[in-house]
Amino acid sequence: MAERVKSGVSSTPKEKLANAKQQQLSDFLVEIENQVPAEDDLFTQHCLTTEEFKSADKNIIRLVSLAAQKMLWEMGNETLQARKTSEENLNTGTEERKGRYRIVTTDITSNVTKYGLSLPNPEDFTKSYI
Repeated sequence: MAERVKSGVSSTPKEKLANAKQQQLSDFLVEIENQVPAEDDLFTQHCLTTEEFKSADKNIIRLVSLAAQKMLWEMGNETLQARKTSEENLNTGTEERKGRYRIVTTDITSNVTKYGLSLPNPEDFTKSYI
């Protein structure tokens, strides 16, 4: 006990765990600040404000921006992989296209539904804006 008081460092397991968690959180926040998302933080803040989520904490806004970027990347990657697989199955005996794939709206729509999103069909776009 006297040693703890002299050194000024907490030595109980609970305090060590709390300090380690605090350090991990600090490192995580620094890492978030160093990441540059594809969407600007102001755009993310605008989108969150329109959905009535208000936060002045820039770390929350940056975290949402990075999470949205990651989700969009995963959806795009899954769509591309699905398209590659379907074209490989269709072109079994023909020459390959040299890495170029054509992704259409139906490919994207089928993959984003896995994430709970729905995209209107192109004809729905024209009907809604006329």
